[in-house]
Amino acid sequence: SVIEMCDRLETLIDAEVKNGIDISRIIIGGLSMGGAMAMYTAYRHNAQLAGVFALSSLINSDSLIYDSVRSRGGSSVPLLFCQGVDDDLVKLEWIEQTIIKLKDVGITVQFNVFKGLGHELRYDELDTLFNWITNILK
Repeated sequence: SVIEMCDRLETLIDAEVKNGIDISRIIIGGLSMGGAMAMYTAYRHNAQLAGVFALSSLINSDSLIYDSVRSRGGSSVPLLFCQGVDDDLVKLEWIEQTIIKLKDVGITVQFNVFKGLGHELRYDELDTLFNWITNILK
């Protein structure tokens, strides 16, 4: 379940913090459901993370994330969202609606769209991710 997966992510984050990594230096993210799990974990439970990335990911329009962030007055955890125009699993229109809702509740979103990219990873997308992570952890 989503809750069990988030609990596992929480355990991993807690272990890193116990090993001396400052939580404000930890970034989580993933592709597809991995990105959704990362967003859920970060915006429901870990408001101190350095950042979150979601590649070809989606949050449902009725997700508890929106109310959780809204009730805290927003979030200081930035989000990198990358999406391929040719993704046949996660439609660009769905992502655009998600981003509007995320921004409305107070999440800073950097949104990058990649022409010719389906539901997959590509070097230019990974380069964007690398540059974003490098900038966040300066």
